[in-house]
Amino acid sequence: MQIINDADNQRFDNSGNAPPRNSLRDYLIKVVLTLVLIVGALKVALPDLSELKKIEKNEIFRLFALSLVQNPRVLWKLSEMEESKQNYEIAISYMDTAMGLIELHSVDAETTKRYQTRLKFLQDKAKGG
Repeated sequence: MQIINDADNQRFDNSGNAPPRNSLRDYLIKVVLTLVLIVGALKVALPDLSELKKIEKNEIFRLFALSLVQNPRVLWKLSEMEESKQNYEIAISYMDTAMGLIELHSVDAETTKRYQTRLKFLQDKAKGG
């Protein structure tokens, strides 16, 4: 015959399983550890953001990124933004890309003329005129 003292009876419920002790504290510890592991993994997996600044200034990368833009109106707006910063060479490259898209899609003559006029305006401005 086995004798179970009162302290042991309090630790077990009717099913014989031990009830969870400090379950909230254990849960919070697991959450914190999980977050630390996720943040650590992201830190290792993601590149250094300062490297993106170097890539952004790379002419080949910029031209490749521009080739992904398929809307001449977006390129027009980008050229206006660069013009306001007096970056005329970049503004001209945006308009050149926009003109290429317009020629590719055979847009009406009026729109083509408008884009050509803007491109000529930027080229004259870049020359100092």
